[in-house]
Formats: sequence, C-alpha cells, structure tokens
Amino acid sequence: MNLLGLPIPGPLSLVGTAVGTAQGLASLVASPRRYVATSPRRFYVEVQGVQGKGRAKVARRVEEAVESHPRVEWARVNGPTSRLVVTVADPPPRVRDIVKLVRRAESEPLTIEDEAAEDETHHPAEGVRGTQVLPTLAVDALGLLLSVVTRLGRWAPLPSEVAGLLAAVDHHPWLKDLVTPGSQGPTRADSRMSMAGALTQGLAAGNESIILDVVQRAGEWREARAIERAWAAVEDRIVTGPDAVAAKTRPSARPAPAPRGEGERYQSRAL
Repeated sequence: MNLLGLPIPGPLSLVGTAVGTAQGLASLVASPRRYVATSPRRFYVEVQGVQGKGRAKVARRVEEAVESHPRVEWARVNGPTSRLVVTVADPPPRVRDIVKLVRRAESEPLTIEDEAAEDETHHPAEGVRGTQVLPTLAVDALGLLLSVVTRLGRWAPLPSEVAGLLAAVDHHPWLKDLVTPGSQGPTRADSRMSMAGALTQGLAAGNESIILDVVQRAGEWREARAIERAWAAVEDRIVTGPDAVAAKTRPSARPAPAPRGEGERYQSRAL
C-alpha cells in the first residue's frame, strides 16, 4: 500500500518480517555462546559443568588443562560465577587457544536445572555482554518501527487486548512462574516476554510500553557498565592469587520455595 506516495508494507509482509525477526533473535538468544572477559593480565572464561554433580572433578580437569599452556601462570574455577580465572604471562596467549582448552576439558550440564543455574551466573568483568539487554533493545527498536508503520498506515493487524494479555502474564507472579521453567531461568524469561510484548505492541499500533521497556533496559545497561567499572577498580586488590579466586559452587536447590514478599503478595491479589 502507499501513503502520501510512499510505499508502506502490507499486512502479510509486515507480519512476516516481525515473525522472521523474532525467530532470528530468539535463536540468537538460545544459541550456544561463550562469555569471555579480559583485563591486562587475566582472562575470565565461562565454564560449563561446574554447577551440577561431579563439579569438583570438572573444575580440576579444566584448571589442569589450561595450566598446561606455557603462557598461563595459574587458573582457578570460581564456582558461584561459573568462570575460570586465568592469570597469563606477558605476552599473553590467544584467547581462542584458552577457550579451546576449556571446551575440551569441561562437560555439558547434566540437567536443565544445572543449565539454568549456569545461565543465570554473571561475572562483573563482563559488563553488558553477560546480560540480555542488547537483544531485548533490538526487539524494542523493531517494535517501535512497527508501531510507527501501523499508525501511519492506519492498519493494526493485532488488537490492543493481545498486547495487554502479554503484559498481564509478565507482571503476574503466578503466570510468570509458568513461563520461567521453559526459558532457562528468570533472566531469559524476562527478556523473551519483553521481546514478545514489544512485537505485539508494535503490531497493535502501541508504543507506550515499548518506550517504558527501553527506559528500563537503558537503566540495566548503565548498571552493568557501573558494575564493570567498579570491578576494574578493585580487581588487583581482590585477585591476589589462586586461593583468592577458587570457590566451590553454591547449592542451586533450595530446601523450600522462597517466600514471597509483601509487595509480591499484594501484586498477586491485585491482579
């Protein structure tokens, strides 16, 4: 269709673009990745298999494999963050060589719970890279673009109630608990719900909640960068040797469900 002589995407092409982009970003979020952060003398490499059964053996195997590299002084697994801290010589080894050694020595998580626990871990040296802020902001931008197109074209392929339904699921604690197990942890669940909400708002010619989500993600971006800068300022005082880094994994299973706070109980009743 045309508007003021300018081509405007039709309904089928608009929906097809949105679905295709959503699928591509979803596969990007779900695809295997390897978080690596570097500082002048250290590497922080993500390690798999240190959250579940046999984690001590996996950690020691990874440490020995990486310490066999001639340009590595020492390497220790920090269980709570699922990261291998590597102190390197000068000149340092190539990052991909260290990652290759880690891949050979580590093991895949045995259960979905272990995988979700590893996915939720994050080291302060990684900054924004260890979060879901970037892919979520990308979908927010797509949602804003769709909302502009649907407003100019005076055609909305989805009713606004659909977007409202997704918002209700995102804010209701009980309904959100149903979504979280299939998303490998609350961080991915929150990101995917925001992505779905942005696309439905765009197709329903709405943009208020998308703008609100962009503001929220911008705050998360600033928070991650502030944590990264704070870590860089104290790294040399904290990482003084292998004993200062090595730590066992915390138990991921709770003996009982976490109690809900007063705000969460009110939210459940109100919704």
